[in-house]
Amino acid sequence: MTSSPSGHETTQPILSAQGVQRRFGGLTAVDVDDFVVRGGTITALIGPNGAGKSTFFNVLTGFDRADAGAWQLEGREVTGLPAYRLARQGMVRTFQLTRSLADLTLEENVLLAAPGQRGEGIGGALFGRRSWRRQEADNTERAQELLARFGLEQMAGQPAGVLSGGQRKLLEMARALMSEPRLLLLDEPMAGVNPRLVETLLDHIRQVRAEGTTILFVEHDMDVVADISDDVVCMAFGKVLATGTPAEVMRDPEVIDAYLGSDEAGDDDSARLAGKGRQP
Repeated sequence: MTSSPSGHETTQPILSAQGVQRRFGGLTAVDVDDFVVRGGTITALIGPNGAGKSTFFNVLTGFDRADAGAWQLEGREVTGLPAYRLARQGMVRTFQLTRSLADLTLEENVLLAAPGQRGEGIGGALFGRRSWRRQEADNTERAQELLARFGLEQMAGQPAGVLSGGQRKLLEMARALMSEPRLLLLDEPMAGVNPRLVETLLDHIRQVRAEGTTILFVEHDMDVVADISDDVVCMAFGKVLATGTPAEVMRDPEVIDAYLGSDEAGDDDSARLAGKGRQP
C-alpha cells in the first residue's frame, strides 16, 4: 500500500490504460503503452502543443474513439464506453472551453448533472411521484450548496450566459461535482482565468481531493503543476515521455528537451521548467 502526499492511502490505480492508440490517417496522434492514475491523488498531464494530451483525454472520457488499446476504471473494463456511461460509473470531465447552457439558470445547469433522477423513467414519473418529488428537493438543495461553495449563490437564478469566463469555470466544476464523481478530469482548468481566481480554483481542487475524489488534469502552467500535483505524466509526440513526482519529471532531460523543442515553450518557460526540477 502506498500513500500519496495528500495523506490518502491507495491500494490500486483508479484509472489505468494499456496500448491506447488513436490514428488520423497516416498520423498516430496517441500511442500510449501504459498509463496509471493512483486513487486519492492529483495527477497532471503535461506536454508541449501537439503532444496528444487532448486527444488522449478525449479517448479516455468517451468523446473520441481509440483505434487500439484498453482502459479500466477502478478495475472495471470501460474501454470504448460513451461519456454518459462513464459518468454513471463515476468518471466525469470538464472542458477547456466551458459548456454551460447559456439560457438556463446557474441552478438549472447544475441540476442537469444530478445522478439517477427517478422522474426521468415512465414508471417513476407515473407511480413514484412522492419519491421523485423528494429527490428533486434534495437535488435542488445540493445544487444550491454547490453554487454557494463556489461563490455563485447570489446568481443562482440568473442565466449562465451572463457569467464571465472564470465564473463559467466555477459553474462547470459545480456541475461536475453534482454527479458525485470518484474521478474528476479537468481539461486546462486555469486557461483564460485571471491570477486571483487561479488561487481560488486551486483551493477548490485541493478541497475536492481532500473529500476523496481523485483528479486528473491537463495543464500548461508549470507553476500550477508544481504547486498542486502529486504525480505528473509528460507526453510528447503521442507517447508518455516521463512519469513521477513534479520534481522528478521537471528535471528529466527528455522533458526539458521536449519543451525546448516546442513552439510553445520560450526561453523563460524552459528555464522555469528546469529550475523547478532542481527543487528538493
